Amino acid sequence: MKKDNKRYLRLIYTRFLDRAISKVVKLLSKEQITNDELLCLIETLNKKYEKIEKIALDNEYYKNLDTIWQTLQNIDKNELKDLDSFGAKFLHKANQLQKQKRIKKSKNPKHKSSIYDDGN
Repeated sequence: MKKDNKRYLRLIYTRFLDRAISKVVKLLSKEQITNDELLCLIETLNKKYEKIEKIALDNEYYKNLDTIWQTLQNIDKNELKDLDSFGAKFLHKANQLQKQKRIKKSKNPKHKSSIYDDGN
């Protein structure tokens, strides 16, 4: 039962991180936003984050997602003075994270020619 509970808590935690980052990306990709809108979104997400139990994450993708969330939590108003540069940096990090999520092997080992190489 405890193992299922850990899975459930991990699922809730990872879903929250994924959804929170996607909400911030969606807001930053808009044309006209203000610092207040971004800070308000981060505050509401922080309130939800406080209710969730934190779980240690093993997957590299989720670890990076968690570090991006931690940088969002520790943001200053001084950093948001130049919202365009902050948005560009954050969107770049989020894009790199999405690339990491989509990495898959294009070929299975059984289809590689090196397995069937007979030495000729």
